[in-house]
Amino acid sequence: MKYSVINIAGKGSYGVVYKIKDLHTNKIHALKKIKISSVLHHKQKELLLNELRIMKYNYSPYLLKLEEMFIERGLNVCIVTPFIRYGDLNTIILARKLYFKEQLIWIYFLQMCLGVKYLHEHNIIHRDLKTSNIYLGEGDKIVIGDFGISKIFNNNQSMSRTFIGTPYYMSPEMLGQQEYDKKADIWSLGCVLYELLTFKMPFNGYNLFDLKRKVRGLNFSKRLYEIRCSKELLKILKHMLQFASKERPTIIEILDDEEVYQHMYMIPYVGRTEPIYDFDKNFREIPNIYIYEINEYIK
Repeated sequence: MKYSVINIAGKGSYGVVYKIKDLHTNKIHALKKIKISSVLHHKQKELLLNELRIMKYNYSPYLLKLEEMFIERGLNVCIVTPFIRYGDLNTIILARKLYFKEQLIWIYFLQMCLGVKYLHEHNIIHRDLKTSNIYLGEGDKIVIGDFGISKIFNNNQSMSRTFIGTPYYMSPEMLGQQEYDKKADIWSLGCVLYELLTFKMPFNGYNLFDLKRKVRGLNFSKRLYEIRCSKELLKILKHMLQFASKERPTIIEILDDEEVYQHMYMIPYVGRTEPIYDFDKNFREIPNIYIYEINEYIK
């Protein structure tokens, strides 16, 4: 046996995440187990392969990396990644009593933006950006994960209509099942920023219909003028949460904003970002061993 389980780090609809130790190196990792029975459908298998592609081939310090994948006794797909020490931001927010200092919010937000920038530069929409999919490591390092429903566009695509993601962070166009593009991630990132500032999701509803009504009316859980933060950060938040996608900035425009640029020095050094070479080849071709192992058990 290569790994030993230390404890359960998290649970979700996908399965269970364990904190594990490599018995040869003593290094700590995370292991996500996905029941094969949950990915028998062709579409579910494609989403799994999509997630493996993104984690395998990205070279961004702000995105979760794949270290190993294997099938356990024909029952579970096991995905090994680095262990991110402090867990997801949602769990951290729920456990905190005091709001984050604005300086810390800038540090987190800028790293999220750089992670999203990397995805968008490679024609990938995350589609499920939320605090429970963003992780905090040592030294205030932010890592975006959970690419299971990310959309990879080819060079001729720029829009999609698939209804997928978490409704509370979903852009108006996605909620309305209209065409959407990378600006949908900008809305979700705005929702995450709002939550970091207020410890509340920007829109709450008793059901999906009520949620859509509040999003249409921009009926925030806490009014924007009531949020305690600098006018620079509030301005960025307002721009990201524009109802019409064309009114929202691109991730490049956010990072090029003068106020944002002036805060870039706060980002902790976590390593270099490198482009994905042979983009189409790498993202269309998952390593043969993965395809073979998955197809062996998932027909």
